[in-house]
Amino acid sequence: MPEFDAATIAKLKAMGLYTDEQENQLKEDRKQKEQAHAKQKAARNRSMESHMGKNSRGGGRNGGRAPQHREIVLHGQYGAIKGAPVDVKPPAIATAPYNFVPLPDRILPSQLDGSIHDILIGGDGQPKTTLSKDERKNLQQAFHAYRTKGEHFEGVIRLNIENLTPLFLGGNGEDTFAPTGEPIIPGSELRGMTKNLFKIITCGGWRAGEDMTDHHLYYRSLMATGNTPFNSGLHEVYTNHMMGTDEKGKQVKLAKPGFLVQRGRRYFIYPLLPKKLHAIVIRDYMDQFHAGDRDIRRSSVRWDGRTAYVQVGLLSTKWLKPKDEIEDFFRTTPPNQRHNIGKQYYKYMSVDDLDKSKCYEIPPEVVEEYNSDKNRHGMDLIKRNRVIGNAPSSVAGLEPFNAIVPCFFLLEDGQIKSFGHGQSYRIPYDHSTMDAVPDALKKPTIDFADAVFGHAGTIASWASRVSFDDARMTKSTGTCQPCLAHPLMQPNPTAFQLYLKQDDPEKLKHWDSDKPEIRGYKLYWHQPNGNQWQASQKELGNLGKREKGSVDLQKTITPLKAGSQFTGQIRFHDLSREELGALLKVFSIGDGQQDIAYKIGMGKSIGLGSIRIQAQLCLEDGSRYQTLFDDNGWHDSLREADAASFIDAYETYLHDAVDGALDNSYSFTIRTLQDMLDYQRTKEPGWQEGTAAINGDTEDRNNKDHRFRDRNVLPDAADVLKKIKNGL
Repeated sequence: MPEFDAATIAKLKAMGLYTDEQENQLKEDRKQKEQAHAKQKAARNRSMESHMGKNSRGGGRNGGRAPQHREIVLHGQYGAIKGAPVDVKPPAIATAPYNFVPLPDRILPSQLDGSIHDILIGGDGQPKTTLSKDERKNLQQAFHAYRTKGEHFEGVIRLNIENLTPLFLGGNGEDTFAPTGEPIIPGSELRGMTKNLFKIITCGGWRAGEDMTDHHLYYRSLMATGNTPFNSGLHEVYTNHMMGTDEKGKQVKLAKPGFLVQRGRRYFIYPLLPKKLHAIVIRDYMDQFHAGDRDIRRSSVRWDGRTAYVQVGLLSTKWLKPKDEIEDFFRTTPPNQRHNIGKQYYKYMSVDDLDKSKCYEIPPEVVEEYNSDKNRHGMDLIKRNRVIGNAPSSVAGLEPFNAIVPCFFLLEDGQIKSFGHGQSYRIPYDHSTMDAVPDALKKPTIDFADAVFGHAGTIASWASRVSFDDARMTKSTGTCQPCLAHPLMQPNPTAFQLYLKQDDPEKLKHWDSDKPEIRGYKLYWHQPNGNQWQASQKELGNLGKREKGSVDLQKTITPLKAGSQFTGQIRFHDLSREELGALLKVFSIGDGQQDIAYKIGMGKSIGLGSIRIQAQLCLEDGSRYQTLFDDNGWHDSLREADAASFIDAYETYLHDAVDGALDNSYSFTIRTLQDMLDYQRTKEPGWQEGTAAINGDTEDRNNKDHRFRDRNVLPDAADVLKKIKNGL
């Protein structure tokens, strides 16, 4: 809040630009500053006393000064932290229904990699783009020899499954999956769950398009206020991209105005001629187009003949002023305080002011990245979802086009780098998501998942050696009452404080920080049976407030009740002892102290889909090719076998293949899996509060939750359990 002198305050009040509420806030801010100053002074005195007699100069990131502190009020069961420094990263008090299994130190090469690696990988360490005729022949021979020579096994892993919580498998969107009238667990569902855990256990590699979508996330950081100092780093990065200085040293926005034109599947931007971008006072705009407060809350494009107005959504119209009052404010207010008036103008431009001598085609990858921004809730320039009025069908001097819309854009080396709606639009991070995957996990290596579950590559492919039958119901406990569920939220990696390792003790890491690293494989915590998965009264009330065309995150579903039972099986053939051991390890994660359960289906984030699996190994004894019938009818050639020796063989291979280099990370992986999959944890006091999603509600006076705004960090799985155990 600016500190004006009494005369200026009186004048601003007379103009309606300064209220008693603001003045009271100013007094409160001044009081807090005085208290903070007193605390700083006391801290400096303590610091001086502690250093008395020492022959050293103050050092550290504050130049020897005591850091500023404040009391940070925490939420939920975590209480409060007093005297927390404001210049370090926020406390790890976020909660979420998920957490992460950390990544391995390196990839564990499969036995198959040793057989065909040199055929597929060139001398430069990169995958070959083509294979010669001889190389293709050598590949076939090597793969055949790998599958047929030595010890290999064929058989099934029988699965007995019980759902510990309600289970929802999709189907028609409301009812669970039951193509023949009786619910089943599709084999594809079991395959997806098993493969994901298999990759974790076998220290698999990460590939773009397979393990992670490689794209540039979008963000915007307009402010870094005293209430949210932890956004300052990202705010600085955003400002460096979007702000600059003109020849007079005045700060200006760098995004250039223009019109985006679509021709078929290609997109182009024509810039505006110099000094042809105009502004209109928002109050005048509202009067001119009879736009009410509700209309102004949403971003849109408004066409008036050949002129397009760029309407940027406002959270409130409370502070909007007429033109003469705004001009008086700027005449009487120092330049460094003028930003306090807030947004008072909209931009507009005409198609008749295009610079037709210049045209930039938007690279397809930039269009694709723009379309992938799932967190854009305002105007979409490609879909043109919020256009008011009719755009011109043609412009003199321009080739025919399908659509035209005003935009702002940034150039880099003469190419369109980004574009958006408004001068402060959402921009992509320079680093992509795959840049946050350690290089050691991106090396071209045939891991165990490739070898066992199959691989589809550009120059070589092979089939899976495992298949999953549908699991049939053997006991039914009925279905739950159809009900609207909590929102089934999607992954949100833009929340970097949750998805990236925060291993810097002084500041938050975001996607464009130095060497960001993803936290690992995302898994959901179990919740007890009876956990409230149904939508709350507040969520039901919010349904009618959504804008037309918004994404529906809530569905009416009919889950199966807890206690239903199913049987299924995994068929395998030609697996080595070590490969079979790795597959069996998926169903033998516990050490006897835990009640290991798994998660399948939809609604994992709201407590659905916890299942217990008992696995039984049965091996072919070789007689199936000799005997068709016996005294009992169809001959059964499967014989139950002990899984322990196979698991031991895999773990021995894991140690020997890389000289023990993966022992520590593998042990950490298994411990984390045991922590996250142990269903007994759900009985602990405070469990649901400690694994709850952040509600993000900052308007409820009785239950404000600022943890998203404050970028609070998500503790790792072990720390979550410690916090819950200690009742913090």
